[in-house]
Parts: sequence; structure tokens; C-alpha cells
Amino acid sequence: MARPAHRTYGNALDQGRARLSGAGLDLRESAVQARWLLAHVCGCGQADLRSRAGAALDAGRFAKYMEMVGKRVSGEPLQYIIGSQSFMGYDFAVDSRVLIPRLDTEMLCVYALESLPEDAEATVLDVGTGSGALAVSVALRRPRTCVTAVEIDENALDVARANAARLDARVRFVHGDFFSGVPGERFDLIVSNPPYIARDELAALPPDVCREPRLALDGGSDGLEAYRALARDGAAHLLPGGRMIVEVGETQAGDVSALLAGGIGPTDVLTDLQGARRFVRAALRI
Repeated sequence: MARPAHRTYGNALDQGRARLSGAGLDLRESAVQARWLLAHVCGCGQADLRSRAGAALDAGRFAKYMEMVGKRVSGEPLQYIIGSQSFMGYDFAVDSRVLIPRLDTEMLCVYALESLPEDAEATVLDVGTGSGALAVSVALRRPRTCVTAVEIDENALDVARANAARLDARVRFVHGDFFSGVPGERFDLIVSNPPYIARDELAALPPDVCREPRLALDGGSDGLEAYRALARDGAAHLLPGGRMIVEVGETQAGDVSALLAGGIGPTDVLTDLQGARRFVRAALRI
């Protein structure tokens, strides 16, 4: 009786890629995600998979890998499956309790850092911190800055606190809705990546995005509900010379600029790496 052929790393990648492709991912993305998952299971770098292509893969790791592929096929986000997402060069733990930090939001962090001199003391408020990626990154890059992060969802706060502790970042976390957790406090800079998707558009989101917390996605009937709250109460929480910087949806820069200009002061629109108008900055009116 012939002995069964050894299953190799290369065979496993082929099977994972085929399942992902059959579930609707394009060929390139299915290959990328298959590598991500196998590297995670095997505790190696993706580049290592090439040199291991012909090496035998033990049954336990293969079973775990195919289990993860099955979760991805069912629509679970890749980052939830592997349990982390890179942001500003730091690895943040993420799961279904928090929105997955996006590459675009790194530019919000960059613009925030540009407003904070490296050697100066300043105060920063992150409204709706989620995983804590923005607040923690600012605290790590500007260690003399006092960072406060507000979040309405206690489950998300647990994730954010754990990320800050693991990365040794000094952040004060507060439970509250917008500014309710920091009554009477004022800051040099307020940043926020609030929910901005119109409620009637949520059902049309990709299946994996629909797995993320609805609270972090639902921007109300027109997607602008959070910006109205930020514009209404933001000025009372900014120090003289203070600024607010927010991330916005691809078509919202004009509407958000008008809201923040009315409630806070002069605004300008900032772009992402592709040149899209994705951020609005407002300066406190003197």
C-alpha cells in the first residue's frame, strides 16, 4: 500500500488560495491573504514561506490553517482572524469589539503629530478611540504629550487599555460619549475618526466590514451626526490656539468643513496619500 504524500507548505498555500478565490476574492488578494494566514499559523515571516514551499507541513498546523481560511471565506475580517493590525509601525491587537485601524487613518495621526512639536508639552484628546491605535501612536511618538482617549463602548475600551499597556504608552482612557467624559477640560488638539457612513448605506458594505462594530460605522441618517456633535461642543474643549482634526468620508469634506467652521473656527481640508480630501482641520476662532 502506497504511503500518502507529504503535505507541503506549497500545497497548503495552493489549497488556501483556491478556497479564498472560490469565495469571491480576486486571485491576487486570495494569494496575499493565504500567505498571511499560513505565516501566522506557522509563526514565520511571509518571505520564509517561499523557502519552505517543498517542506512538509504537519497535520496540526494544516488543520489550523484551513480553519482560519474557512473563517475568512465566511466573511470574518483577516485582522480579526490573526488578531492584530499594524498602525504607524506598531502592532495593535484587534477583535470584533473594535473597528480595524485603516491605512488612511495613519495620515490623521501624521497630521496630528505635525501639530505637536516633539519637545513641547501639549494635551491631546482622541474622541472615539476604538482600539486606541491613534491615541497610543501619538503618545509613543510624542512622549511629553498628555493624551486622553474617550470611548463610549466599554468593550472597546478594554481592547484600547490592553494595547496601551502592551506597548507601554501613557494614555488616560475615559468612558464617555464625545465630551461627556471630560467635562470642563480643554486640550491643545482634538482628533477623531468618528463613524461617518450613512445608515441606509450600511447594508451595502462588504461582508467583512459588516462584521465590524456597527457603533463605529453608523454615522446617522446622513453620515454627519458625529460631526455635528464635534462642531457643537468642540470649541468649549479647546485651549486658545487649539485645533481639531477629523477624518471624513470621501464626499464629506465640504459638509464637515462647514459644520466645523460654524462651531469652531476657520478650516482647511487635508488629503490622504492618494490626494483624496479625507481630513478636515479647524482652528479655534479667536
